Amino acid sequence: MAASGRGRVYTYTVVYHATHAAMADKVPYISALIELEEGPRVLTNLRNCTEDDVQIGMPVIVLFEELTDEITLPQFAPVRP
Repeated sequence: MAASGRGRVYTYTVVYHATHAAMADKVPYISALIELEEGPRVLTNLRNCTEDDVQIGMPVIVLFEELTDEITLPQFAPVRP
């Protein structure tokens, strides 16, 4: 089943303490549970958004961060009007 890449923030938390050295330069960051338009929920990072801006129910869209030639990480960002 294909997914549209669109959804809404179901819940989130702001992470202030990196649990892995690879994330040390990214704190604080928003970890969010996104409910896709098709129904499934995805645990991911919320990008291009501050903790003051994030809201439950906020519409989001997938974006992809290429970490290496073999690894691409799906993340989400707010839908901007």
